[in-house]
Amino acid sequence: MFKKTLIVLFCFVCVLSIIGGCNCPCSKLTCNCSKIAYKSDSGKVINLTVGQLVCIRLEENRTTGYSWEYNCSNSKTCKLEKDIFLAPTGNLSGAPGMREFIIKAKSAGETKITLKYIRPWEKDQKPAEVMNYEIVVK
Repeated sequence: MFKKTLIVLFCFVCVLSIIGGCNCPCSKLTCNCSKIAYKSDSGKVINLTVGQLVCIRLEENRTTGYSWEYNCSNSKTCKLEKDIFLAPTGNLSGAPGMREFIIKAKSAGETKITLKYIRPWEKDQKPAEVMNYEIVVK
C-alpha cells in the first residue's frame, strides 16, 4: 500500500511539473527560436530566412573562469539579440550553467559565428574550445 501511494504521488508531481513547468534550467531557456544549435552542430550550416531566430546553446562553467566570447564576421546579415546565462539549479558546487546566444537574421547573406571558450584575462592563451557556425540567410 505504501509503495502504491508513493508511486501515485510521484506520478502526480511529474504531471504537475509538466503542466506548470518545471524548475530546471532547460525550462527557462528561450524556446521561440526557429532553430536551436548545440555544441554538436559546430561546423554545420544553419539556413535561415530574414527575421528568423537561431539559438546557440552551450554549457558554461563560470566557476572555472571560462566564458564564451561571441564574434560575428558579418553584422549586416545577423544581429545578436540576446546573450543569456542561466546558472545551474541545485546546490552542487561548481556545476555548469547554460549560455544561450539568440541571433536574428537581418538580411540575405552569409556570416560565420565563432564562439571561443576563454578566460578573458588570459590574453595570450589558446581558447579551451572553439565553436563555428555558418549562417546562410535567404
